[in-house]
Amino acid sequence: MIAALYITRHGESTWNAAHLIQGQTDVPLSERGRAQAARLAARLRHEPIDIVFTSDLARARDTATCVVEALRVARVNAAGGRPEDVSLHVLPALRERRYGSWEGRPAAEVRGAGLALVASRAPAGAPAAGSSNWWKGPPDAESFAACVTRQLGAWAEMEAHLTGGAHVLLVGHGAAIRALMCGLTNTPSEEQGRWQLGNTGISRLSWYDGTLSTDYWNDCTHIG
Repeated sequence: MIAALYITRHGESTWNAAHLIQGQTDVPLSERGRAQAARLAARLRHEPIDIVFTSDLARARDTATCVVEALRVARVNAAGGRPEDVSLHVLPALRERRYGSWEGRPAAEVRGAGLALVASRAPAGAPAAGSSNWWKGPPDAESFAACVTRQLGAWAEMEAHLTGGAHVLLVGHGAAIRALMCGLTNTPSEEQGRWQLGNTGISRLSWYDGTLSTDYWNDCTHIG
């Protein structure tokens, strides 16, 4: 049975705007982020989405709620449609990766600290750490591997609905979505950047007979 998985990242938060690392700190949408969520909702309102899954953090939950409201209005306005045709599921397991002591710090400062930390862990005489390794995080952060495992646990519920033919939307977070996609596609963590999403960037993957294929990734045309 063919179904579709839509994936999007929350709208811009106040800490996104300030270029601060968020992790699991519960930060609200900025004014721009609320506008992005509204544009995302307008973009998706006529898509055949049946179920929306979201992190419980406010920036993702509020983005998801905006989309669900638009979908429900569109269903009511359609012949025979009902608002309950679109359901919202809040899953704490979809939270962003936890960055520990880095949360609340400027992203540029954190990147420099990450590079220094990677270099300090390298064996004596090893070549300098590449810039792609800074994301490994401080010692008190959730590891990327642990984040992958957590996201795959949440994925099991979404997979069951896709198998039943439902069209599913996931509203999540940048690193958490990268972790999920690395887990689903066996992408090495060092190459997670290929699954980068902008704020409210939308992606769609087709689900057929237990296999996902990417139709498009990180389409941001609705926000310019």
